[in-house]
Amino acid sequence: MYYIKKKQHTSDIRLEIKADNLNELFTAGMMALSKEIAGAYYPTSFSKDFSETFDITAIDHTSLLIDFLSDLLALGQIHQVIFFDVNFLQMENFHLQAEVYGMKMENIAEEIKAVTYHEAEVIFKEGHYQTNLVFDI
Repeated sequence: MYYIKKKQHTSDIRLEIKADNLNELFTAGMMALSKEIAGAYYPTSFSKDFSETFDITAIDHTSLLIDFLSDLLALGQIHQVIFFDVNFLQMENFHLQAEVYGMKMENIAEEIKAVTYHEAEVIFKEGHYQTNLVFDI
């Protein structure tokens, strides 16, 4: 599981993420979001200051990923938290139940306004799930 920053424009951050399965792809998306928000302030160790359970249903895997990341972004902004761990309780038929764990952050490097559908399409190719993500900044 990994992500690559493809390029940053003045108004967005573009990423490519790949993983062996959907759980890892969603986790990589979550980690990419947190690392972009925290930037140089990204911690080397974590404390579980915050947890939340999500129950999301969507029309496809792409929508499910964008909805999941958008919910994380909103929740993180409300509670000043970045997320670093997730436990997927269920992931099937475009539905997920997950418990996420976060840590309070006083400093952020990048304010992300939205996780967009632009360029996003979860596909299975050459043995991996992959998609592009675009964060509006």
